[in-house]
Amino acid sequence: MPSRSSTRVPCIIDPAVAKEGTRSFVLRIDAQTLEAVERWAADEFRSTNGQLQWIIDEALMRAGRKKKKE
Repeated sequence: MPSRSSTRVPCIIDPAVAKEGTRSFVLRIDAQTLEAVERWAADEFRSTNGQLQWIIDEALMRAGRKKKKE
């Protein structure tokens, strides 16, 4: 059996979304963390998906792995 780190799960790409440059994928997250993200998203009037995108974007910019939007 291959190790978890070497197992790849294919992305499911919706052709309508792919034109915009976004991709869909499955995220496994524990219930407590998801509930915290959902509460945070509701506080900021965002969807859970939008909140996760914002969190990831911010983390990438702070780590210097993505340029800031201009």
